[in-house]
Amino acid sequence: MVAFQELKNATGGLPSVLEQGWEDRKDLQQLCDRLDGYRRSFDIAEDWTPVAFTPHVPAAASKARREYDEHWQRIVSRIAGRELWALFDELFPDGVDADELAGDPLSDDIEGWKNGARHEAGNITHAFSCLADRRSWDDDNDFEWVDEAQLSWDRLIKVVGLDLIGAFWRRNAIPHILFPSHVSNHYGPERASIYRRLHDAARSFTFGAYLAALAMQRSVMEQLLERHWYAERGHPSDADFQDQSQSSRAHRLWRLGNAALHREIDKLKNEELEREVIKNFLLLRELIEGSPEKG
Repeated sequence: MVAFQELKNATGGLPSVLEQGWEDRKDLQQLCDRLDGYRRSFDIAEDWTPVAFTPHVPAAASKARREYDEHWQRIVSRIAGRELWALFDELFPDGVDADELAGDPLSDDIEGWKNGARHEAGNITHAFSCLADRRSWDDDNDFEWVDEAQLSWDRLIKVVGLDLIGAFWRRNAIPHILFPSHVSNHYGPERASIYRRLHDAARSFTFGAYLAALAMQRSVMEQLLERHWYAERGHPSDADFQDQSQSSRAHRLWRLGNAALHREIDKLKNEELEREVIKNFLLLRELIEGSPEKG
C-alpha cells in the first residue's frame, strides 16, 4: 500500500499519466518493478491457500487492491516487463490486430486456466508413467508398491470420478476474496458461518458439483444481504446495492440457486453453468469487499 500510494502521488492518481510518462522516469519504473513483484507474491500466496478468501483484512487494503487490479495493474505489469515487451515490439513491429484481441475476456481466461491445468495434470500422469516404466524393468521387488499406487490412482479417476484437469482449472478460476474487518467481525467459529458456506461453494465448483455450488452461493449471498446490505430474506431487490448491475446479477444468482435446489436446470449446459458460477463468485467478492460500514 505504501508503494501504491507513492505511485499515485507521483502521477497525480492518474494511470494515464503513468502510461504516457514512464519511459523517461527511472523512479516510476522502479516503483512499477516493486509493485509488480508484490502483486506476484500475493498471487502466489492466494494460489496456495486452501481457502479462496482471507478474513479480517483492513477495508482500506481490500479497496486499494481492487483499485490497483482494475485501474493500474495492466500498465504497471507492462512497465515491469518492459524489456520483454521491447523484444515483442521488435519482433512484431506492426503490433497485433485489435480485432484479434477482441472477444470474450472470460472465455480467454477459462482457456488460459485450462491450459495451465493440462500442464499440472500432465506432471502427475507423467510421474506415474515413469514409475510404471521403472517397475517394468526393475529386477527386484523394490517397486512392487507401484502396482498398488496405480490401482489407487485408477480408482480415484475412474471410480471416484476425479476430473484432474477440471479440478485444477476450476480452482484457479475462483477469485480470492478479501474480507474487510467490519464484515469478518460478524462471524466467528460457528460451523455454519459464512466462511464454511463459501468454502463449500468453492470446493463444490472445484470438483464439478455445479448445482451444489449454486446452492451454497445463494446461501452466502442471502446471508450477506441480510447482515450487511439491509435486505430481508428472499428479497434481494431490497438490498442497498451500489449499482443496478449488482441487483440484476443478485436476482439471477438467487433464481439459479433456487432452481438448483427445487427445479430442473438441465437446460443449461455445463459450460454455461461454469460461467455462471464464476460470475457469481465475482459478485460475492463485490458484495463482501464493498459491504458498507454501518455506523
